[in-house]
Amino acid sequence: MSLCVKSVDLLLKRLKLLIKGSGSHIMSRVKIHTVDQPDSDTTTFVLSCDRLEILRKTMSSFLSTRDYETKMVIVDDSAKEGIFETLVAEYGHFCDVICFPTNRSQWWAMDFMVSYCDTEYIFYLEDDWEFLASGYLNASKQILQKYRDIGTVDISWRTFEWQGFDSYYKELIDDMFYYKKPWKISDYHLHWYGWIGSPNLKRRDDLIMLGRVEKWFSEWNIDRKFLALGFKAVFLNGQYVNHLGDDCSRMAGRRPNDGTIPYDYIPPEVSKNRIYPKLDYMFLDSHWQSPYEVTLVTALLDIGRNDRDFFEHYVKGLDQLLECRNPLVVYAEPQYHQYILEKRGNLPIQVKSFNKEYVESCTPFDEIQKIISSESWINQSSWMKNSVICNPYYIPLTLAKVKLLDEVSVENVFNSSRFFWIDSGMYSSYGVTEHIDTYNFNKLPYDDLFLTSYPYYTDYEIHGYDINVIDTLFNCKPNYVCRATLFGGGRAAIEKLIPFFENTVKISLKNGAIGTEEAIFTVMSARSGSTILCPMRVYAMPNGDIKNLLDIIRSR
Repeated sequence: MSLCVKSVDLLLKRLKLLIKGSGSHIMSRVKIHTVDQPDSDTTTFVLSCDRLEILRKTMSSFLSTRDYETKMVIVDDSAKEGIFETLVAEYGHFCDVICFPTNRSQWWAMDFMVSYCDTEYIFYLEDDWEFLASGYLNASKQILQKYRDIGTVDISWRTFEWQGFDSYYKELIDDMFYYKKPWKISDYHLHWYGWIGSPNLKRRDDLIMLGRVEKWFSEWNIDRKFLALGFKAVFLNGQYVNHLGDDCSRMAGRRPNDGTIPYDYIPPEVSKNRIYPKLDYMFLDSHWQSPYEVTLVTALLDIGRNDRDFFEHYVKGLDQLLECRNPLVVYAEPQYHQYILEKRGNLPIQVKSFNKEYVESCTPFDEIQKIISSESWINQSSWMKNSVICNPYYIPLTLAKVKLLDEVSVENVFNSSRFFWIDSGMYSSYGVTEHIDTYNFNKLPYDDLFLTSYPYYTDYEIHGYDINVIDTLFNCKPNYVCRATLFGGGRAAIEKLIPFFENTVKISLKNGAIGTEEAIFTVMSARSGSTILCPMRVYAMPNGDIKNLLDIIRSR
C-alpha cells in the first residue's frame, strides 16, 4: 500500500470518529475517492472549483509535459451537487478525488493539502493553467535540493518587466534561475516578494514551518511570513505555464484587503496579555498607506435629466467606482441598493438611502426654486435655457454633495483620515477608460480643502451665478471655475468647509443669486478672507477635464 493510501485510511478513520461523536456533523457529507498511487516523492495537488472545461485543459497539458510520474490528488471546493461523481468518472482511475459540502476557501484547502499529502515535495496546481513545455519539475526539484534557503520556484515567468517593473535580479544562476526581489505593482499595493498561486513545487516541510493559513491570511501576508522564515524565491528561466483563468475567476470581489494581518483578529482580551513575539508584516512598507485612509463618497439619484440616459451614464459609471480598493459610501435610491452591493462584492462599502425628498430637506430647496424659475436667471446665458441647470433638482443636488460628505466624515464608519467626494458619472462624463485603481487617492492633498479649477472667462455667469453679483457681494470677478467632480480633505478641513459653504449660499440666496456647487466653490476660493475661514488648495488644470488631475495621482 502506498504512503498516500495509508494517509487516506488514517484520514477516513478520523472522519468516522468525528461523525460518530457529532451526530449530524457537516463532515459526514465529505466525499472521498481513493486509488492506488505510484511510488513518488512528489504529490501533485490540484485545486478545482467547478471549472470543468478549464480543468480539462490544465490536466491534459500537465500530464503531457510533466517530467516524471507523481501521486495525484484533486480537491474541488465548489460544493456543487454532482461535481464529485463527474471528477471521479474523468480522473478517478489515477487521482484521489475529494469534495467538501461547503466552499471553505483556497487557504483552507492549502492547509488540508499539507495534512493530506505526505510526500517530500508537493506540486501545487490550480485549475486554470496551461503547461507549455517540459522540464519544470526536474529543474524545480534540483534547485530545492541544492539551495535549502529557496522556498518558491516560479515557473510562470510573470515578471511584468514589459510593464516597467523591476521584479528580479538579472544575474542568471546555474543557468537555471533568477532571484526575485521585492516589487510593487502600484503605489496602492504593498511590496510583493515570492509567494505565488501559480503552479510551483514546494517542500512539504517548508509548508509545515509556515503553519496554518486558513481564515486570517491572504496571499500578501502569507508572502511576508514565508519571507520572514528565511526563504527566498526565484524565477525559473523560461515560461512553462500560461494563465487561463483571468476571465473566469472565482475570487473576483472576494479577495481580502492588503494590509490586514492575523494580529488584527486577536480578541482584545487576549491581545493585552500576549507575550509571544510578533512578526513585523509591514517592514518592507514603512511608508505605505492603507486604502482605508481615504473614504470615497458618491451618490446615485435619477432627477430626470433630458440630456443623457441615467442608467448608461450614471449606473454604468458607478460600476467603475465600485471596483476601487478604497472604502466607498454610496447614497442611492433603495431600488439600486442590492445591485450596488452585489457589484461591490466583499470590498468595503456602505450604502445609504437617498431620494429627492432628502435633497429637498438638506438644501434651501424652495428658495432656490424661486430664483431658478425666474426669466432673468434662465436668460443670463444662451446655453442655460432648456439645459439641465434649469431642472428643479439639479442645483440642489450639486449643493447636497457637501452635506453628504460632511455626514460621512462625521460617522467615519471605516476609520479613515480623509474623505473625498467623487461623482458617480465621472467615468462617463470624461471618457475615463483606465481601471479605478490606476489612481491612488491617498496622494490627494488633505490638510486643507482640496479642489480643482480650470480657466473660465465670462461676462455673464459662472454656472448660473451672475458674475456681476459675485463682484458686488464679494468684490471679485473670478476668471476660473472650480471643478467639483473630486474634492474633499481631512475631517478638520471639512469642518471648516461646512459653515463657509453654507454662509456663501445664504448670502447668495438673500441677494437673489445662486449657481451650482462649482460656482459656490469658485466664490469661496476667490472671496476675501477665504484662506482664514476655510484654507484651500486649488489645483489649477489647463481645462475642465478631470483626467488632468487623475494623471497626477496615478499609482505609478
